[in-house]
Amino acid sequence: MQLCPQAVVVFLYGTFVSDVGQGFFRLVLPWLVYNLNGSAEALGTLAAVQFLPGLLLPWLGALVDRSDARKIIAAASLLQIAVTLGTLFLYLAGRLDIWLIDIAAMLATGLGMVAYNAQNVLVRRTTPERARVSVNALSAIVFTVAWYVSPGLAGPTISRFGIAAALAINAVAYIFVLLPALFLPRTTPMHGPEHGAAVLGPAWSALRKAPSVLHVTLVFASWNFTWGGVYALEIFFFRHSLHWVAAEVGLVGMAAGLVPVALGVVGPYLAERLRIDHLLMATLGLSAIGMVFLGFVHGVLAAIVAVGLLDGAVAPVSIVMATLSQRQIASVVYGRVSAMQSLIVNLPLPAGGALAGVLAQAFGIPVTFSFLGLLTALSGGAVLRSALRRLRLGA
Repeated sequence: MQLCPQAVVVFLYGTFVSDVGQGFFRLVLPWLVYNLNGSAEALGTLAAVQFLPGLLLPWLGALVDRSDARKIIAAASLLQIAVTLGTLFLYLAGRLDIWLIDIAAMLATGLGMVAYNAQNVLVRRTTPERARVSVNALSAIVFTVAWYVSPGLAGPTISRFGIAAALAINAVAYIFVLLPALFLPRTTPMHGPEHGAAVLGPAWSALRKAPSVLHVTLVFASWNFTWGGVYALEIFFFRHSLHWVAAEVGLVGMAAGLVPVALGVVGPYLAERLRIDHLLMATLGLSAIGMVFLGFVHGVLAAIVAVGLLDGAVAPVSIVMATLSQRQIASVVYGRVSAMQSLIVNLPLPAGGALAGVLAQAFGIPVTFSFLGLLTALSGGAVLRSALRRLRLGA
């Protein structure tokens, strides 16, 4: 980490507060949808539509390649503040219908994707290769800790102070990434194509020439499909089936982070010493067990264990994918490749959420979560037949 520019390290810590704020949004929006229409399909639809902006990621990645990454990050933060404040205004005015909630989710998630892509480009262009495993691990840990701390704060905030207070806190949180972004080192814009196949072609070609990068991206995508289905129905399950209040849901969301955070902390050690296929198989297997187990829990402690296991793969997979990509993808196309990876990884999320909503409506939560857990286990087995066999990051 000493090899990494100090401004980048400060910025990564700033993203922690910003990510905590985004966590408020993640709990507020499904909470509102359930209040307006307490169906699994409505929540599955919310989870699906918010990732539709990912379809534009290759072109947005080309924009990042041709721009100073810090300016993209700052602009995305300003727009995220505007979206959050707009949602707050509509809520206070009593005009926040379900279709407006869906639009707010789409905008917030899309802007987050652009900011994350710009952050990847920033790390690729400003960080020495020897520091990247540690930098990627720090990024994964910061994101993972924030992901689980935020519901633990958002739940009691909603219960005690209401939706409006949670949205206001969310808007303020983005300032903590906006200000450090102003002091980031400048990244030199890379000139490249702007439209159609001229954008997609070079990115896809670079991915195909790096099969291990392509395969870990596909593994992440398959896991996001099954995880996205479970995640889309967590709030519905906790409220509709278990009848929990916001504070209980928030407690589960926060305490469940112990497993993913622990795996993130030891991620650099594991990633450099274990074979990648063994690491991915183990974490995907734990995730599959968590998915199946979650469908049958009744108490808070059991739910904490189940959610912790099903989310456990995120940090190891993120560290492996980011480090392999930064090592094997040329800087001139890295923004486009990173954006295409985000497209491949995020595209299954709406499909998983929509499918889970339909299945849960027809067969119930236990059957749906068990089916998604089985698919996760199968994807872990597929790693053994990929380009990731016997590969090590430390080699």
